Amino acid sequence: MAMKPFLLIPILVLIACSPEAVPERMYDPAPDASQDACVPNTPAPPSDCTGNVPDDTLLACSPEPGDAIELPKDIGARQPTWRLENVQPSDCGYGRTYGLEHFRDAPTVVILLSAGCGFCQQQTVKLQEMKIELMDEGHIFNFVIVNLSSQLSVVENLTDICDFPIFQDTDAVNAWGIHDGVKDDFYFYDQDGILQNFISAQGELEINLSVEEGYANIKNALLALVSD
Repeated sequence: MAMKPFLLIPILVLIACSPEAVPERMYDPAPDASQDACVPNTPAPPSDCTGNVPDDTLLACSPEPGDAIELPKDIGARQPTWRLENVQPSDCGYGRTYGLEHFRDAPTVVILLSAGCGFCQQQTVKLQEMKIELMDEGHIFNFVIVNLSSQLSVVENLTDICDFPIFQDTDAVNAWGIHDGVKDDFYFYDQDGILQNFISAQGELEINLSVEEGYANIKNALLALVSD
């Protein structure tokens, strides 16, 4: 007598994520162009240039030919519209190519650093401490580092000591040049992407975050973005 075949019934095991495992920022899971954007865990972003803009509308945010050219370090200038790869494995935008327009959910500080520079590494450690300190005080800011184009091979010197986005500059994009900046420059943008403060590495203001004065200068510049 022939034996009846066994009926195999697959069993699915569902593993629930605890609230603690939910990242601070999440991707839009929709399988379209917007999934390249690291957007806040809020309703869908608008399709204009005033918020977190999906990649398919990015070009609409770029100044048209003939528009007045803004000097990137002048107060009131718009954020540059470069696009670079986020090389920070700890951030939800890891491996994606996008730009500053996706950070218009909160005020943003952009810092130009070089991963091979010991001072830059120490600055990054203190920036991470400042981010946590500000969060504990009830403030949310976006911290963004743009790594020097020649320093990709040692970018782990920065990615291993912080959890916020690090964008890898390239010779082709030249984001440092677009910002008209040098190593250790700080750019402070409000939530609409407008420059409210620029602190130059070559200026007289102390920027060394490892000393009390420098730490206070940068923290106060951030707090000024949310003051009345």
